[in-house]
Amino acid sequence: MTSNEDARVAIDQAQTLLERCQGDLARLDEILPWLEEAIARMRGLVDYYEGAGQEHLAAMYDADPQAVLPPVMDQDSVWEAGAGLDDRMQRLLRIVTAELTSGLDSRRY
Repeated sequence: MTSNEDARVAIDQAQTLLERCQGDLARLDEILPWLEEAIARMRGLVDYYEGAGQEHLAAMYDADPQAVLPPVMDQDSVWEAGAGLDDRMQRLLRIVTAELTSGLDSRRY
């Protein structure tokens, strides 16, 4: 049988865990809108690079074939940024999928 003192320690630890979980939910509430904004920014970057950016690139090199341009005009920089977002989104998807499907693999639920 559990003593009163052991029970109090366990309850206090569980209360701390609850408070941290509630804090985690608040952080997730902050992250979700930011994530949507990050995706929109990446789409905007790709749209620019594939669209008007190509015209701007040609205009700059037509005016000065030796022009030194910022990384946004470099295909590799834009591709690496997009690939980096894709990698992180896949990691996020794996984490979320594992959590949401964990009950299917055990008898916890």
